[in-house]
Amino acid sequence: MKTPKKLIKRNREVVETPYGKNIQTTLYNRLTKKGVSKEKDITYRTKDEPRIKYVDKQVVRRDKDLNWKSSKETKKLLNDGKKIKSNVTYKTYNEGGALKTKKVRVTAGGEKHVVYKKTTEKGEGKVGNIMVNHPTKDKGQWDTIDLTAKGRAKTIKQGVAATKKWHKDNPYYKYKGKRSGKK
Repeated sequence: MKTPKKLIKRNREVVETPYGKNIQTTLYNRLTKKGVSKEKDITYRTKDEPRIKYVDKQVVRRDKDLNWKSSKETKKLLNDGKKIKSNVTYKTYNEGGALKTKKVRVTAGGEKHVVYKKTTEKGEGKVGNIMVNHPTKDKGQWDTIDLTAKGRAKTIKQGVAATKKWHKDNPYYKYKGKRSGKK
């Protein structure tokens, strides 16, 4: 079943410059209460430089009172159509639109990570510490890391930054399995 056009509110704005263009698109569906805003910065190809495209996309879901329930923000950098860099952030909100204690999914160093604030007594670390987990691979001793103890992170935002910094400083570190002790 296709949604009638009057339920979907669309807006598109294009600003052209001699070097490229900026496209801002917003879309809101009143039936599903889902809004999408997308911004693209595109530089034209020249003899010396390739075409560069930066895409920032945000998808927001709302409740019946139009408060935010969740959001997903995607940032991509493309060079001649090839993806150079990508980052996805998810956020969920309590009733009334207040940000929940969140888990942030981060991709750094080609690996997926989940950064969160510890709420239970089980496992490593103390309650309230910022932790990072590798959800897709078993890293043995380094599967769950206490970023408050190791990286002095006091907020989830600082934990995300510490995770990205570690992978930036150690780009060639490869995990070889349990008890290998090798780089």
